[in-house]
Amino acid sequence: DYKTLILVIGGSSKGLGEAGIDQDEELERAEKLIELAKKEGIKVVSAHVGGIDRRGSLTDPFLEVILPGSDMVLYLEESNEDGFFDEILEGKEEIKRVESERTLGFVDLLGELFGK
Repeated sequence: DYKTLILVIGGSSKGLGEAGIDQDEELERAEKLIELAKKEGIKVVSAHVGGIDRRGSLTDPFLEVILPGSDMVLYLEESNEDGFFDEILEGKEEIKRVESERTLGFVDLLGELFGK
């Protein structure tokens, strides 16, 4: 019954620990969610809105798995200071990229997308 899957990407070892899962299990779950969404014709919108300080050895693997399977990627300019998003999405022109200076920059876009 859903037309869009929105994945807000970020990792926390404390959060994973509290949930009783590890990074590999959560990466596998993310892959399965995207695979199912694609199979069902559901659009995948992924977002990384925490900035470069919220990237690193825990979050980056999630970005590497999720971004290529997305139909649209939202991210802050500062998250891509090192070209990380450009590198992952290279050659994938079919994926719409929306870069914003501030997290609030995505509010109007999401309103437009979902008719609010």
